[in-house]
Amino acid sequence: MKKLKNVVALLICLAMAIMLLAACGPATPAAPATPGAPTPAPAPAPGPGDTPGAGGVIGGEAPAPEDGVTFADYIEVIGDNSTLAVIDPFNPAGNQPMISWVFRMIYDTLIESAGEGEFIPSLATQWHTEDWQTFTFYLRDDVVFHNGDPFTAADVEATILASREGVGTRAHDQWRPVETINVIDSHTIELVLDAVNVEFLFNVSLPTTGIVNVSAIEADPEQGAWIGTGPFTVQGFDAYDHVELHRFDGYWGEAPITQRIYLRFIPEITTRAIMMQNGESHLSFGTGSEDVPLFQNTDDFEIFSLWFNVPQGISFNMTHPITGDRNFRMAVLHALDRADISMAAAGEWAVPADSDGTFWGLQTEFRNTDIPLIPFDLDRARAYLEASPYNGETIEIATAMITHVRAAEVIQQQLSRIGITTTINQMDAAALHAYMAFHNNQTEMTMFGSAAGLNAGSVRAIFYPGGGQNRAVYDNPVVTAMLDEALSIYDVGERRDLYFRLQEIVAEDAPLSTMFWRVNPVVAAAGVGGVILPADHFLIDMRAIHRIID
Repeated sequence: MKKLKNVVALLICLAMAIMLLAACGPATPAAPATPGAPTPAPAPAPGPGDTPGAGGVIGGEAPAPEDGVTFADYIEVIGDNSTLAVIDPFNPAGNQPMISWVFRMIYDTLIESAGEGEFIPSLATQWHTEDWQTFTFYLRDDVVFHNGDPFTAADVEATILASREGVGTRAHDQWRPVETINVIDSHTIELVLDAVNVEFLFNVSLPTTGIVNVSAIEADPEQGAWIGTGPFTVQGFDAYDHVELHRFDGYWGEAPITQRIYLRFIPEITTRAIMMQNGESHLSFGTGSEDVPLFQNTDDFEIFSLWFNVPQGISFNMTHPITGDRNFRMAVLHALDRADISMAAAGEWAVPADSDGTFWGLQTEFRNTDIPLIPFDLDRARAYLEASPYNGETIEIATAMITHVRAAEVIQQQLSRIGITTTINQMDAAALHAYMAFHNNQTEMTMFGSAAGLNAGSVRAIFYPGGGQNRAVYDNPVVTAMLDEALSIYDVGERRDLYFRLQEIVAEDAPLSTMFWRVNPVVAAAGVGGVILPADHFLIDMRAIHRIID
């Protein structure tokens, strides 16, 4: 079976586990499974949608040609509350879910994950390692970029080198361990890491490690990053508005069913619902919870409940003289009523974090559920505040998307009850990422979603100095050493113990705290299928999307 059909078929065979990413190429793995690789965690309780799920496939695999169905040439998709600022994996403004979806469609990675520590070929037909520090990749010789340039090992090398310049990006975090690059020939490359890294294969299977045509970027710094080897090409892009993708007929695998995809960012929630109702759009990741009843109890639409793995919470700038003080942070955390914050943020489509006190992905492996939650207690909050250096200063809360703005407004009200004055600084998501850069964090507190992946190693981006998601400017040498050590531990039990201890240390430091979990209503028009919904919403995969019209 050809590539895009294999994507959905393999995922269904794996019971739609939360670790599912897109699959392509032969089903026989060419390297051993990663020691201690992520395994599916139990799914949380279903959300309020008609079709529950913490991950799955919308509509299943496309019917076979002999079934005689007619597919639409064009599909319009409304994205979530993240933005489309840039299409460039080496730009920190590209750390957005919707842009990651685009990366998955326009780039190919060396390998792809099939879940449970198994990997399958993509641009690499085979790979080999004996020590999890030196990796040899054998590349396809029949692949061309969208501009007609042949894909070679030189493009892999150039992609890695470019990622080193993109500090604060996911590409930088994932390729950073590569210390030495040896191009053996045009279709063989050896990568030597700075240390043993049992998560390296998983990291290079993610969309943000897609291989780019760096010569195209050098020739056109603005649009060169749009050139990949994936099944779709970028034919139009208007920042903060839309990206238009066309099927790439020179693709090395089977061409997608859908010829054109129009992915839109619509800031007005009501407009999103209207566009779905009148048929302007066919799939919406951004339907407001208040509009969900419009799509229930009808054969024209199907609703999916997509639990986000990402903790929605607050971070404290650990370098600021006030928010860097633990007494102040504890005063804030004891003053917050998560249930009220959750309800204001998204109503029934948000669930307060009320079971444990770890800052970890909802289904990220090795989650320590034994860490106590800091309780809502105004008396204790006032006592901690009295012991802090706070003296009436106005504390800024920076935030972006509307869900977080609503949450910040309630946080502002709740903190005023113990005498903390705050101001909310709302900006777009790309500007927020720049405003909170690790080496130049300009705010005191932030309400945001911290992008934890499904593998424990993904938390390096949150807790490691310079990490692309380290919005707290957190720098605990003990935690940093533990994150490094985890990459060389093969035994699953030992890795679990280490990550459990790490979470306890972070909880004691309290640089961040989860307020709630988002449950996103995804509305699909009848006939839409082939869309993969993993729990990590950065990994949503629309390469096999289709719409049956007859």
